[in-house]
Amino acid sequence: VESQDLELYLLRDHIFLLTDLVSDWASGPPSDYHTFVPFIYNVDLVFSNLQLFINVNDRNIISNPSDLGDNRFIVIKGKSLTSNVMIPLNKYQPEQNAVEFKVDLEDGGVDYLVPLWDTLHAFLPGKSMATLESLVLDGSYNYFSATSSELIDTLTLNIDGASPQLYLYGFLIKSFMAVRENYFGDEMHFKTLEEYQELAY
Repeated sequence: VESQDLELYLLRDHIFLLTDLVSDWASGPPSDYHTFVPFIYNVDLVFSNLQLFINVNDRNIISNPSDLGDNRFIVIKGKSLTSNVMIPLNKYQPEQNAVEFKVDLEDGGVDYLVPLWDTLHAFLPGKSMATLESLVLDGSYNYFSATSSELIDTLTLNIDGASPQLYLYGFLIKSFMAVRENYFGDEMHFKTLEEYQELAY
């Protein structure tokens, strides 16, 4: 898959949608040994001028997810991003499986975008927060087919970057905490301002 000038506004609800889609795709009774067909899926993605918008609004209040004048964003961007994911489904009912991946990013950066009305806009000398000449992520995700407290899935991740530059301000730490809350914490499902006001009062 190749894409140019992609601007992706990612919410945690999108990730739920994708995981549900994969779960539905892989669900169903196991096939019989005589009808089992082995597959190895190789997914190659190539992006040029990629921009990934991660919303960092307080309490995950989002009325219009793609409105730059209404939201705070951390934007991860890159001139070129290539990735490869290899999903081996070539063994009949394996106890354990491994998904291997590799991501190459060239001329990457991180921007912090705030609306003009936001107080932080007056204090930011520029929108660039970090730059990176190149980044290589590779590794594997090893998972078990069965679920048990004794079975532990593992992620092996190797990170190699060149020429990193980071401009860190105190208020950015709060924004990184908002990423944690909005995408992995208590506020994973976004709500509009009206929905938030109804819950608050």
